[in-house]
Amino acid sequence: MTLVPEKLARFRIVVPSEHEAELLAALRAVAKVHLEEPLQEGSTLPELFVEVLEGRVTPSTLNFEEALSTARKVLREKDPLLLKLEELFTEYKKLQVLRDEKLQVLRILAEQLKALGVSPSNLRREFHGVIIDAVLTSEESVGTALGELLRVGCSVRKLKLAPGEYVLLLTYLTTMAERVENIKKKYCSPLDLPEWFYDDYDKVRKRLEEEELRIRKEALDILLSIASAIRDALEFEKISREEILEKVHRAVESVREELPRLENTLLRVISLHLAVHAHEKGTRALETLGLDKKLTPIVDGVLGEKKLDDKLVKKALGKYAKDELISEMLYSLKIYNSLLIAKQLVSEAKQITDSEKTYCIICGTDDLEQDLKALLGENTRIKMKLEKESDDFYAALLEGDQKDLEEIAKALRKRFTIVALLYRSGVESLEKQIADSLSSKKAELLANIIYINVSKNKRKGDLIKVLTRLGRQDLYKLWQSYSSLGTTAEQALLSWHFQLKEIISNAEDAVRKIREVDEETALLLGVPLHELSDALSGAVSKLKDTLQKVHHVLQHSALIESSLKVRSMLRELRIMRERRVTIVEGYIPAGEKQRMEEAIRKMVPRVLYFRAAEVPRSEPAPTYIEKRGLRKYFYSLTSLRGIPSYGEIDPTPFFTALFVAMYGMMFGDVGHGLVLALFGAWLMKTRYRLLGISERGAASLGALALLAGISSIVFGALYGFSVFLKPLAHPILSPIHDIYGMMAVAICFGIAQLMLAMLLNFVNRVIAGDLTGAIFSGMGGMGILFYSTGVVVGYHIVTSGFNLGVLSAPQLQPFVYLLLASMLAVLGHGFFEWRKAGSSEKLIHAVSEVLEMIIALPANTMSYLRLAAFAMAHEVFGILAEYMSATAGELTSYLAANILVLAIEGIAVGIQAMRLVFYEFSGKFFKGGGTEFRPAFIAVR
Repeated sequence: MTLVPEKLARFRIVVPSEHEAELLAALRAVAKVHLEEPLQEGSTLPELFVEVLEGRVTPSTLNFEEALSTARKVLREKDPLLLKLEELFTEYKKLQVLRDEKLQVLRILAEQLKALGVSPSNLRREFHGVIIDAVLTSEESVGTALGELLRVGCSVRKLKLAPGEYVLLLTYLTTMAERVENIKKKYCSPLDLPEWFYDDYDKVRKRLEEEELRIRKEALDILLSIASAIRDALEFEKISREEILEKVHRAVESVREELPRLENTLLRVISLHLAVHAHEKGTRALETLGLDKKLTPIVDGVLGEKKLDDKLVKKALGKYAKDELISEMLYSLKIYNSLLIAKQLVSEAKQITDSEKTYCIICGTDDLEQDLKALLGENTRIKMKLEKESDDFYAALLEGDQKDLEEIAKALRKRFTIVALLYRSGVESLEKQIADSLSSKKAELLANIIYINVSKNKRKGDLIKVLTRLGRQDLYKLWQSYSSLGTTAEQALLSWHFQLKEIISNAEDAVRKIREVDEETALLLGVPLHELSDALSGAVSKLKDTLQKVHHVLQHSALIESSLKVRSMLRELRIMRERRVTIVEGYIPAGEKQRMEEAIRKMVPRVLYFRAAEVPRSEPAPTYIEKRGLRKYFYSLTSLRGIPSYGEIDPTPFFTALFVAMYGMMFGDVGHGLVLALFGAWLMKTRYRLLGISERGAASLGALALLAGISSIVFGALYGFSVFLKPLAHPILSPIHDIYGMMAVAICFGIAQLMLAMLLNFVNRVIAGDLTGAIFSGMGGMGILFYSTGVVVGYHIVTSGFNLGVLSAPQLQPFVYLLLASMLAVLGHGFFEWRKAGSSEKLIHAVSEVLEMIIALPANTMSYLRLAAFAMAHEVFGILAEYMSATAGELTSYLAANILVLAIEGIAVGIQAMRLVFYEFSGKFFKGGGTEFRPAFIAVR
């Protein structure tokens, strides 16, 4: 039994999303896999689109080029969304170029006009005989234009817009307008200025800024639409995949729900074959096949067409069959017995009947005789030709009109289980009708009897032996095929999406076929034995086809369940246009690392990335503890306190041993221990859900009670072989008569337990790689030194009558110095960590540890005195019973005392032992806070 959790390896696997099914199948092959949900869910949307959807991109920060580049990575070349985006981007670029040109011209013009003291609203307008205008000209024409404009007396300012382009700001008199216009037409082109430009400067500037913002907002809206469309498409696809998986899972479950019906049908078909075999070969043939000998008389009776006693049949079959089937068989048995007496009657009636007349035989239990004769008294048109009574059954041959005969049969059916056989051409034809009905009922009874026997033995392997001896390979293969359902090796889903749909289709077919073959098999129960063999061949063929469908559905059921279970733990990342990868991260036992890699490489066609590395004890990881043997019962004791972390010792063995020992010490009694042990064994075996606890909890409680009972027996023997509070021998240790000795034992036990706790804390820190912490911790190395020397010093103080002067004795001086040195070492280490880390937390922790060493350790030690106190209290109940016996009687007093002890003290002792384990002991070393290793898959059978 290892004391530390099993070493784990952390893995990360990346595969193309189309191979997700193969990846899950490979992980299932390993089985011991703990999958982790990603700490940060990776989005299939590119980061830019995520930022847009989350509102982190504003019009001023939008990068349209990056947006288009990102969209081209995730969308197909001819994708309508991408085409729309490219079209909008082209439009945006044109707007941007136009905007840049216009805005630059407008800004420069506005600034120049402001410098001239001219409002843009006056541009191109006459103002006190002066016109101000602006025109655009090229590098080649600018010189000539300037020269001619200046010659006519026009004032000109030249503004460079871009390489090869200039704006000329003109100021001229209205009298020059015609000459200036001619020059403008010859060398210049007009500026295309928006109407809103012709306003005052501040309004123009503000409008320019608004125009820039409008274009950016429009671009952002376009990008938001694209991001939303992509997100919705991806989410729809994800939901669709999950819906398909859930639909497949429901389809598989619908097939599982029909498996009992399929098994019942298969057993019915086998039973019918065995009934035919018995009809052809006799009862002995069934005995050689393994028929229960208790059923032989019944089968003999059916084959020999003998009357069967319903009480005998019920007694022989009742404990094996359901009440519904027994009721059905008893009904069929009445019909069978009725047909037997009808057969006897018809053989006697041949001599007294007329072939031209209509006859009816009515038969059933003998209680119908009186009612039948009463009805005949009312209807004189019907004559009773013959009647017969035998062993509680009655039959009558009636002659009369068909309608009258049918009315009498109808009236009797309302009150009795009867058989009414009617024929128009004389009684001779009734003989064949009775023979056929009797053969059908024999087949039904035989099949049901054999079915009950087969159902009883199906799990024991007897059915395989029966079919082997029968020599029917087709039936043998059918049962083998059914028995192997769900255990067939999984086939890789090469086309995951397509095959899921195929599984749904096959599941629907399988359910339909199961129901069809069940209905057809039920009809075969009414077929006479001599015709049954041919009718069964079709049922066998349909069962074979149905089982193939069921196999195809169920062979992937575990993979489908796994896919649904771990769906939240799979992370999908979308890269490039149609490339997606599935990322899986988790942990496996380090010993399974090689096996996992082999399974992945073998079963997954393409692995993009695989890495598995052992996790050091100092790093966080799930806690994997093999719960085998007794540990599976007692681990629940630890889990009440918390899950051990990956770098901690599993305290289960220590918790269990100490709890059991302390329980026995406080509850030492051979008789009570025996009762407790027997109760624990019973609870462990039956797993009875006492007080609503789970079955697993009941088993754990039972195992703990069993060991606690054994411990009580051992301590009861030490306490004078105390049996139900009555000592039978001289005690080795008497809690009530040797109080100081008992207290000393309790204190020594507590000292040993606390030393063990600090030693475990030391080991835990070493495992975690904190060697200095292990040595200088107040609950580690220095704590052990302080406590052990403190025990020596404390012992001398107590034995000296609490004389503190003993501390100055030479023999105690080294121990006193060690006490002081251990405390100073803890404080010094805390001070060093504080200076090193720059945080006062370490120093405060060191101070608290020193206080705990001084106050908590002595207090915890004294807490173990309760072991002695409860041991004494246990014996006091025995003394109390002795005193009470004088007045209440010995039996009554001891009975009352024992009931009180078992009911109250037994529970109280358990609570005290649990407290000492969970608080005084585990608080020194056990941190808990670990994560349980939870295998995501069930092992493949």
